Amino acid sequence: MTYMINFAEIGVESNLQEGVPRKDRIEEGEIKRYLLALAHVEDVAEVHLLLTVISGDCLLWATTLSRDLNMTDIGVEIGMNDTLLYTKDIKGNYYVRVQAYTPSYYSLTAVIKRKNNGSTDDKSSFDSAVVQLTEGPSQISFINSTQRSQSFYIQLRKPTVFSIDVSTIKGSVDFTVYPSDGEQIKTGRVWKSEGDNHLSISDVESYSSGNEFIVVVTGGEDAVFDISYNRDNKCPLRNLGRVANIDVDPVEERCSSYLITRMDDIEIVLASAYFAITTGNMNVTVDWNGNNTRLISNRITTINATEINNNCPAASNSGIRPDCIMSIRFNAFEGATVATAVQFTRGELELFDGLQQYVKGALSNSSPRYFVYNMANSKPLMVSIRSQSDTKYRIVGKLTTWKDYLNSNATAIYPAYADDTLSAETNNLGSTALVVRTSDLATSNAKEILLLSVYSTGSEASA
Repeated sequence: MTYMINFAEIGVESNLQEGVPRKDRIEEGEIKRYLLALAHVEDVAEVHLLLTVISGDCLLWATTLSRDLNMTDIGVEIGMNDTLLYTKDIKGNYYVRVQAYTPSYYSLTAVIKRKNNGSTDDKSSFDSAVVQLTEGPSQISFINSTQRSQSFYIQLRKPTVFSIDVSTIKGSVDFTVYPSDGEQIKTGRVWKSEGDNHLSISDVESYSSGNEFIVVVTGGEDAVFDISYNRDNKCPLRNLGRVANIDVDPVEERCSSYLITRMDDIEIVLASAYFAITTGNMNVTVDWNGNNTRLISNRITTINATEINNNCPAASNSGIRPDCIMSIRFNAFEGATVATAVQFTRGELELFDGLQQYVKGALSNSSPRYFVYNMANSKPLMVSIRSQSDTKYRIVGKLTTWKDYLNSNATAIYPAYADDTLSAETNNLGSTALVVRTSDLATSNAKEILLLSVYSTGSEASA
């Protein structure tokens, strides 16, 4: 008989430090516990908790009442869009939890905004506390109408060439890099993004000590973005299930890596008008831990679990050890930007604003495909289907809460074929579009996510 025993201290909390990302792995069904303790709350204006899911599926929730509460108890707040913001009745202790639904890898950060932080008119002080960046995985952050900038601190072990990537999830941002002494900006060389989301810093030894920098991200509107830095010749680790805009310069390779935490079918989506069905002026390849390279020549490429297992034989449902890293490499003869997303295909797919999701598979009036859309705001939206087949479709939608969605039994929460609160069918002209109007949102108490079931109206068909 062979068996394995795991030991874990129940209820032990790890301390969260202000502005310092905490990176952790978590297994399916596990809850990681953290404590954010504030010694003085009189000068605190905001407490912001940010969860960046690098790979897997996990949820942020927190309370200020008691460390013994469960997620469904009164007084617990769920992290919509992987964030929690406290602006009123600031407390000394925040009991923060990350709960996993699949094996996951994530970064958790606490950002504290104080009342005496100063004004952005003085470039040496900013609206919010400085957040420390660590090399590798990207970190999610935000800008809003009351906080027009967010600053990040980078400390290299020694002066070296490095690059910064900022990918917007919502809105638009620019960023500037300054040499620094700790968290204080020094006069000298300034590097500006000038509209690009990738910036390489190559002359670090000429300025100050050359190993400390402040990155200031600014925007004139509400924005959500990912930020990361990597030493050159390294492939940045990006987030599964989230779009990244990759700027590819002529005759320069760009690379994105993804940590595959379970053996399941995945898809690579390359959403760009520049990226033709054939490779044209761009070559895109995928490899596994640097081996078994193959060319990608379609906007969507599905990689099944068998191929993942062949390339990463250590894969298992309890996580992958050693790490299974899938890297996508871009080489272009002309400058281009490619919106890239990697996600698991089983059961349901996440939709992204403005990004067409290419789907293949069989549909019927009893076997749908499921999609989920995270509603960042309460604006009206339209979901449409463009098909290369003669299939007639029925789209059925449902507005719900994150809590109900995550506590549901698999796909049971999705709307059924006969539901007609939000629905649309293929018309005589062959188009199918579901419009969620302002009135639909106004009458609903659940505006957090939109669940979609897509059926064919006849017998089984390909879509």
